[in-house]
Amino acid sequence: MQSKDDKIADITASEVIEYFPLPFYVIEGERIILCNQKAVKVFGYEKKEELLGLTPYSLSPASQPDGTSSVVKGREMINQAKESGYYRFRWVHQRKCGRKFLAEVELFVEKGLIFATVKDIEREEKLKNKTVKIFEKMKNLVIRDFLTGLYNKKYFMEQLDRLIQASYRTKSRFALLFIDVDNFKEINDTLGHQTGDRVIEEAARRLKEAAPENCLLARYGGDEFAIIVSSTCSKDELYTMGHRLLQNLKTAYVIDNHEFYLSASIGIACYPADGEDAGTLLKNADIAMYKAKETRDGKYNIRFFEAEMEKEIHERFLLENHLKKALEKEELILNLQPIVNIIENRQSTAEALVRWENEVFGLVPPDKFIPLAEETGLIHEIGTYVLKEVCRFIQSFRKKEFNPIPIAINISLKQLENRNFTREVENIIASYGIEGKNLEFEITESVSTGNMEVIAENLRKIKGLGIKIAMDDFGTGYSSLAMLLNLEVDKIKIDKIFINNIRKSRDEKIIRTVISMAKELGLTVIVEGVETEEQVNFLKNINCEYGQGYFWAKPMQVADFEKYLQGRYVTMYKNR
Repeated sequence: MQSKDDKIADITASEVIEYFPLPFYVIEGERIILCNQKAVKVFGYEKKEELLGLTPYSLSPASQPDGTSSVVKGREMINQAKESGYYRFRWVHQRKCGRKFLAEVELFVEKGLIFATVKDIEREEKLKNKTVKIFEKMKNLVIRDFLTGLYNKKYFMEQLDRLIQASYRTKSRFALLFIDVDNFKEINDTLGHQTGDRVIEEAARRLKEAAPENCLLARYGGDEFAIIVSSTCSKDELYTMGHRLLQNLKTAYVIDNHEFYLSASIGIACYPADGEDAGTLLKNADIAMYKAKETRDGKYNIRFFEAEMEKEIHERFLLENHLKKALEKEELILNLQPIVNIIENRQSTAEALVRWENEVFGLVPPDKFIPLAEETGLIHEIGTYVLKEVCRFIQSFRKKEFNPIPIAINISLKQLENRNFTREVENIIASYGIEGKNLEFEITESVSTGNMEVIAENLRKIKGLGIKIAMDDFGTGYSSLAMLLNLEVDKIKIDKIFINNIRKSRDEKIIRTVISMAKELGLTVIVEGVETEEQVNFLKNINCEYGQGYFWAKPMQVADFEKYLQGRYVTMYKNR
């Protein structure tokens, strides 16, 4: 038999207000954002859409019986409600046809929203027996999420506090599952918030369908959900439950002819082992969820909280704070590594690499701070810094009457998804008097996971500036022949994992095949990670023209690279 809570949970906000025996509407700011059909009828309209967006004062004559402007007096009534949370008064309304009627208005204020009911005095007696139901429905409306019909954060927190108190007395346990939809922002940014809302509605429905009967499921925030589960569950049972929830979420979504797939991450914290108060328990479940996103537990992103996670999160927090100040403190250092024409044994181009020397953490590896910069948005500032430093170097080198070689700069997915990126590049190179042919941009195969429409447009405009495009780390990710052609890539850089295994027949064949294919397509091939003479000879034998690696030179700071180009201190950087 379905419980009372389950029956209520099946009712959405829009459905709830239709049960009201009175005309009812919700005000946000000074506009009506939600109403029921009875409100439409009492004011003489035909459709809800005619009421939505109106001010409550526009449903009144110009002035009230005491001569006061309806707008002025109406705002006074609303302010009274805001001060006390509730206000009741009599008010003269006016229907669409112009007919006036006296009504009793009740205003309820909750979370910045104003809930209004309108009683036609002539019908008051008929409605008295239904008043209790109004309050019950409104109470439920306050504890429910408008969009999904699930419990809201406020109610969830109240129940969590009560459960902690009860569990403390009875020495019982329970688990808290914190669920976050992966990359939901991309759906909003790409398809719009209206589509995003429909996705959240469907995700909530699927979670409710897969959640255990006796759990408390709530929408905690935008794309976050939380579940409280009984103490009878073991870790294996909780993992199975999480698996079921994620499995239900991942089935294809079809909205407005768009088909796409969702994934989510789940962090699990248990009372009392992982926290004895609501704040600690939620924090630790959130930490576990973040680690689930980061580490990906097999096929499904589910992690239980562990004490070591808190230390890692704290270190990451400190690292992020220091990274925010790295540019200001001039801790980022530009390095350059030569790219060599193997056949002619001469310098061809170079790659710009950024290094971070921090006073607390020392030399921070790029694979540690670059993903953090991308996640926090700092990659845009860092990318701008690198581009300006490279342009400054090329400008300086040219002033000394040397012919500048092209410098390759790594460009992140986040930068390419910025619609203003090309304009920013154009302005920077123009400010330094640099030609596009002096630069190359390296992208990675991860671009295939981004907003391809924006990325492709940016790359097209970048090539229009004369800047060549190279696909970095080729062979380790998602790239395809079609993508290379569609993005009009000029060069591909074969990842070092292949050259490291040249004695293996399979890896040798991969390099030979890629080079052969690239030449057919008119692409230049650069092999990364070349460290030995054996590797150089292998590349020469298969007519691979370009290489990069410690065999010729390690990454070096700008001043040293300038000397390197002038033929000085070459032996300092050779590693034969």
